[in-house]
Amino acid sequence: VVDGIPIDNGNTNTTGQKSGTGGFDYGNAASDINPDDIASINVLKGAAATALYGSRASNGVVMITTKKGKKNKGIGVTVSSSITLGSADKETLVKYQDKYGAGYGPYYDSADGYFNLYDVDGDGIDDLTTPFTEDASYGAAFDPNLLVYQWNSIYPQLDTYQQATPYVAGANNPNYVWGTSTTAVNSFALDGGTETSSFRLGVTNLTQSGNLPNSSIKRNTISFSGSHDLTDKLTASA
Repeated sequence: VVDGIPIDNGNTNTTGQKSGTGGFDYGNAASDINPDDIASINVLKGAAATALYGSRASNGVVMITTKKGKKNKGIGVTVSSSITLGSADKETLVKYQDKYGAGYGPYYDSADGYFNLYDVDGDGIDDLTTPFTEDASYGAAFDPNLLVYQWNSIYPQLDTYQQATPYVAGANNPNYVWGTSTTAVNSFALDGGTETSSFRLGVTNLTQSGNLPNSSIKRNTISFSGSHDLTDKLTASA
């Protein structure tokens, strides 16, 4: 509830995004509220919340009051900047082994059962190829003295195209993609008032780069609030 007005805080993400198969995280309405515009936050629980806002508030209400200008005050200027850095907690990341390659065991074409056989270079002799279609890592133990046609052998764009290379673990595992996140927030606000009116204008720029490549958000927020006493008993605000 923002300044006494209930807002829909539903999440409109697609089913695919919720299950981790793709798409964008659009967040919810609460995430669009600029923290620099918030004056106070209170929580109502139980009967008090239901009495004020009905059955939708049966689980409670988060009440947000935004900043307003003050009467009998000259023009005030507020400027604030912040930057936050973040990194992935390595203790929470998946641990990957680098001893064995692709495969589910000794179930394939080669003599030891760990590789497929295919005449890659066209010399009439079958060559060892990694089990390309498998997604498990219970295959042969890595051996730098063993030459195998691997993923880097099948892309014409690579120098290793149609070449067997030493059977070793990749230089990086999937955790390599985690980097440092940055969040920069710059805010500017004007506020003031006379004996019968008040106003506040706020502008905030947020620029954020996440821990993962291509995860970012750039957002500009402009907010305005004003009020005017039409009479001693009637005030208009927006």
